[in-house]
Amino acid sequence: MTTARSLASQYQTAHNEMRNADGLQPQEALDELLKYLFFKEHDEKSESPISPIKGSPKATGEAIKKRFQEYLRHSKVAPQKWGSEGIALSDVALGKVHEVFAQTALLDLGLDLRSSALRVFLNGSVRKGLGIFLTPDEIVREIVVALNPTSRDSIIDPACGSGTFLFETVRYIRESGDLGKASISAIDKNPRMLQLAEFNCGHLDGIDFQRTAADSLGSFGSDALPAWYQDESFDLVLTNPPFGVSLDASTCDFSQYLTGGTGSRIASEIVFFERALQLLRPGGMVGIVLPRSVITNQRIAEARAKLGKLGFVRALITLPAETFSATGTQTTTVVVIAQRYTDAQEADTLTRPILARIENVGFDSTGRFRPGSELAGLGDYLRGLIDGEDLPEFEPASTIQVLDPRPAGKTFHDLEAILGTGRGGSSKNGRKLRDLIELATTGATPPRSAYADEGLFLVKVGNLSGSGINWVARDRNFVAGNASKRYTKAERQLRAGDLLLTSSAHASKYIAKKVDIVTQIPAEVGGGASFVGEVMLLRPAKGVDPFQLLAYIRHPAVTQAIQDRVRGQTAHLYPDDVLEIELHEDLWASDAIREAANLNRRQAELNDELNALAFAQTKLDEDSLEQFGLI
Repeated sequence: MTTARSLASQYQTAHNEMRNADGLQPQEALDELLKYLFFKEHDEKSESPISPIKGSPKATGEAIKKRFQEYLRHSKVAPQKWGSEGIALSDVALGKVHEVFAQTALLDLGLDLRSSALRVFLNGSVRKGLGIFLTPDEIVREIVVALNPTSRDSIIDPACGSGTFLFETVRYIRESGDLGKASISAIDKNPRMLQLAEFNCGHLDGIDFQRTAADSLGSFGSDALPAWYQDESFDLVLTNPPFGVSLDASTCDFSQYLTGGTGSRIASEIVFFERALQLLRPGGMVGIVLPRSVITNQRIAEARAKLGKLGFVRALITLPAETFSATGTQTTTVVVIAQRYTDAQEADTLTRPILARIENVGFDSTGRFRPGSELAGLGDYLRGLIDGEDLPEFEPASTIQVLDPRPAGKTFHDLEAILGTGRGGSSKNGRKLRDLIELATTGATPPRSAYADEGLFLVKVGNLSGSGINWVARDRNFVAGNASKRYTKAERQLRAGDLLLTSSAHASKYIAKKVDIVTQIPAEVGGGASFVGEVMLLRPAKGVDPFQLLAYIRHPAVTQAIQDRVRGQTAHLYPDDVLEIELHEDLWASDAIREAANLNRRQAELNDELNALAFAQTKLDEDSLEQFGLI
């Protein structure tokens, strides 16, 4: 019996055969596999399907190429370039691929099986070679459930990739007992990805599936976009757009967002969000996966707020770092569910945004199963809250909060505050961390050639422990000569009372996990020190107790508030983002923080003693080695 895994294995075998026989690159092999699968589907419908010619894969390949061109002439969905390219595989390789699928009838396989097999296939080395980052099925499913699509809705993914959102939408509609014809639309700039979506969704019966390969951020009505792609044309938008692309103002018409400190370039994510809202009919909804930086980046705060001209936020879902790590990226993500206004007056009505914090998505960073997933039932629960139902408390209770009412038109402006709710991010009088901090800056990392055995000591991430700085030198802790001059500025010279924390790592969960205080710079390291670029300095303002600030920064709620502001696929924390975190006045003045500050003082004293003992031991070892002539 054919299963998703056995079919995925056939895809992999065929893919390997193409690469081994004809030396194709991963992208080229995937293109040829998709051409073959197009042929295979059409050939199974013919009166005389081609069978492998025993002992002559070359003859089989020749016959397939001729038949492929016949099917192309009658197809309205195959890429036009296939007609001029044809199948690029050698006849022998093509014949061997056909042998792999000789006993498989693709058209007899069920709705889930073929698409599941494709995702299994793309989750391996093929995905890495192609740079494909698939949205995990578990996440897609809950977003779809929360938006509750029906066959009466017109649904689009303007950055469809392999079509996972659209496939799950059709499956949800069918499983809900809705037998109407589903209307789904797909756009992707990459023809290869659109062909994957075609293979994923195009074979489904009972759907109206329109698609095109184009830049979905182009101007409405342009010749490059189809006539069906218009403003206010869809009821639902579900998408996970590309991250980290910087758009040039001269190449797009989103002028209302090219202000507010963004200069002539702007992150594609915020533009995709605008386009999603534009595509919606009044009252329509969008579910969009975004990097967390879209909410925390101060440079696009004004652009973020302007989204409130089009619609309002219904729900914000935060996801842990491992959500996408198993698919090849460390970007920390959120899901925003938003709705387009039914009329202009709706911006003034009160709404209660929903915040869902997911810590466990059912798998770890390697993709292995992790019990206790908080995704189970999330979509249904969010849908109920959005519909105004009075629901029992979600388990675990800390996962979902219905926030205080606010004007709908302010919800995009308030996204950062919503993200910080309950995580050390609330303030009674509007004070922020910048009111407690005189200086926040990251250091500088010298080239490898600049390190020396002695000179100016540089504190590195490895010197931070979270319980005190380890001042014992290790490899590459010193810079000397001209290389040390860049560290002589006052803001890079450490002094007693400075706090140091991890500010750059391969995942956001490591940011600010180690925070230490400088109590003294030991004479053994030269009495002076600076720090590298992966470390951030926070210098308390005059009159602020550095140990109280240390206790506050180390508090789990504040650590999370800091991590919420991490940017980039490789996690980076920027000084301005830290300074903009709102001060939780009650926590700052609490007995718990005062007691923790006292414990931190004692911990620092013990750490100084440990460093002194370590230096004494090092000196004793060096003296004994010299005494006995071992050095």
